[in-house]
Amino acid sequence: MIPNTKCRRGFTLIELLVVVAVFMILAVLVTNSLFSILKSNTKANIMKEIRQNGAYALDVMDKTISSSRKIEECKSSSLTVTDVGGNQQITFGCLSQSVGGLPQISLASKVCSDNGCSDNVRLTSTNITLENCNVFTCEEIESGEGFGKVTINFTLKQLGASTRPEEIARQTFTKTIFLRNK
Repeated sequence: MIPNTKCRRGFTLIELLVVVAVFMILAVLVTNSLFSILKSNTKANIMKEIRQNGAYALDVMDKTISSSRKIEECKSSSLTVTDVGGNQQITFGCLSQSVGGLPQISLASKVCSDNGCSDNVRLTSTNITLENCNVFTCEEIESGEGFGKVTINFTLKQLGASTRPEEIARQTFTKTIFLRNK
């Protein structure tokens, strides 16, 4: 004889709700992890671009300043040097403009000769900005000889950065340069 028992088929409502809740929690965790990875990847790419731009700007300024004959003018926001031949003056400074409605400051250079001056040439890209324009500090090495030592110090950051500090990509660059051809 077979006892009269009910055969249980399917799941109860409580079991289904528990399974749905577990899957929702897992979905939220996976989504948050994915967004975190994407933010980190984006910030790493921006940091790479900032480092490349800063290294390029420092390299151009280093080669030009160290091989120049004389520092003509030194302000915190601009530096003018005369090349070895004495026929060109190169000025490094800040270039302020608007990019996509956002204010941007770039490092730039300008060459002047007897034939006139060239347009400003950017040393940094439009995706990044200079944090402030106090870049140059000059010192005399020997009294009465004029400036012989230049310290360059600037900070680059991403343009249109987030307001959250942990998401802002920025890098500071510093270099001291001595004139060789004094």
